[in-house]
Amino acid sequence: MSERHNVTLSNPLKTKAIAESKVKTDKVDSLTLANLLRGGYIAESYIPPMELMQLREMVRYRASLVRVRSIIKNRIHAHLLMYNIKINTSPFTKEFISINLYLCL
Repeated sequence: MSERHNVTLSNPLKTKAIAESKVKTDKVDSLTLANLLRGGYIAESYIPPMELMQLREMVRYRASLVRVRSIIKNRIHAHLLMYNIKINTSPFTKEFISINLYLCL
């Protein structure tokens, strides 16, 4: 939408005219915002560039993958403990996996 139109993001904490109004409808709020914008009294929020927004999205996605990985590892540990299997080393290292694959062959 911002590619075709001039978009202004209002900072709601600094735009008190809407919060202090007695009548709260979208129609009244939009008219108040339009009047504030026309008069140059709107408190704008920072909108990061598209490149920065994409980088932030990648970081959020990676963080969600790390959370899922931790959940899966905790489930594996719980399952091993349920069968009283104790492993002295970390079972999620390349060395552990390669040693156990060698022993299974």
